[in-house]
Amino acid sequence: MKRKRRAVVIGAGVIGATSAEMLLRTGFDVTVIDAEAEPAQGASRANAGQLCYPFAMALGNPGFLRGLPRSLLDPESGVGVSPLTVMRHWAWLAAFLRNCTEARYNRNSERLLTLAKISMSAHAALLKRYDLKFDARQTGKLWLAPTDAALQSAIRHLPLRRHAGFEVEALDVGECLKVAPQLGQSKYAFAGGIYAPESPVGDCRAFTSNLIKEMQAQGVKVEFGVKASHVETSGEQVTGVRTDNGVIPADVVVLANGLAAPQLLPRRHRPAIAPLRGVSVTLPCDPSALNVSITDPKRAVAICRLGHRLRVTGGAEFAPSGAPSRRAVRRIMDVARAWMPDAADYDTVENQAWCGVRPTTVDSLPSISQAGAEGLYVNAGHGSLGWTLAAGSAEILRRQIMNADGAGRAAFDTGPNP
Repeated sequence: MKRKRRAVVIGAGVIGATSAEMLLRTGFDVTVIDAEAEPAQGASRANAGQLCYPFAMALGNPGFLRGLPRSLLDPESGVGVSPLTVMRHWAWLAAFLRNCTEARYNRNSERLLTLAKISMSAHAALLKRYDLKFDARQTGKLWLAPTDAALQSAIRHLPLRRHAGFEVEALDVGECLKVAPQLGQSKYAFAGGIYAPESPVGDCRAFTSNLIKEMQAQGVKVEFGVKASHVETSGEQVTGVRTDNGVIPADVVVLANGLAAPQLLPRRHRPAIAPLRGVSVTLPCDPSALNVSITDPKRAVAICRLGHRLRVTGGAEFAPSGAPSRRAVRRIMDVARAWMPDAADYDTVENQAWCGVRPTTVDSLPSISQAGAEGLYVNAGHGSLGWTLAAGSAEILRRQIMNADGAGRAAFDTGPNP
């Protein structure tokens, strides 16, 4: 009897979990390894909790570039840089700045929205295969424009989203208050918003953990506390993964470990991925506190309700991982309180603060490609859209593995460091 092909997925976050599920479904004997003691301990642990498909837009744009000096000088903006990170990733930063033109923003956003549409369908199909509990709610997302100019700029890009097949609309202040009445208590003024009803919410960590449990019940092997040192090859073919527990044989290896993925690749195949740090706070709240998720782009803060918890996330620091600072935590809590003073118990000692690093590419497009040896693939660099793009990224990866000649490779491949 011919043996099943063996696959090893490095990384047990949401990208690794959806990659492993795809490989299992495709007929592989799958092993997942992760250096942490349990799943979803990186960027998947306490993220914004939003599957924001219609908002899958590129980070780099002319407005971001123009406002960057002011944002860096404003301690309330949530934007910051680490000088050491700039020195280490200067080539990434230069390439990112080149992607801040209107033409590249439109091109990159169009490709992201295409992937997001694939992901929305793939995520829905996955939930038909598994009965996962993760505080899921089919709700909408409201992006709040701080000024008329910001609203008009956002409206100009609505055709991109509609062309991709998403339902989005511009709302005035009164219409925003109908969607989110809690904003009537806000201390902040706003000019209107962009609303998309096709934006569910949920707990990404619970989704990832429960998906891994379901796969284990189907025979997927999962090894925690195991660190990969390099990928073993023979000639031009992958043969396994060397770890601190020995070699795990493999015909296919998928690097889904975010920022660490490039270090396991030959230098010429390393995608340009850099850290973009954010923080979150999870607070007890009443289920009536908030129906839609909201985003405050001026202060880089997103707020959504996950069951009986309010998740507040924010910040965009070009910096490595580390413990959340009191200042950063206090900033996002103050923003949430100003928007909706009665939504949660902002003074509770039960609040849970977290700091995560989003593995970000220069054009915001994840690197999904064969990388070097036959059978070696990378699926990393999803930035702040990791959960949103996870199921679709696994589908793109499936197509590439099934077409072992690499067909479709360039679709979402950001390539090596510039």
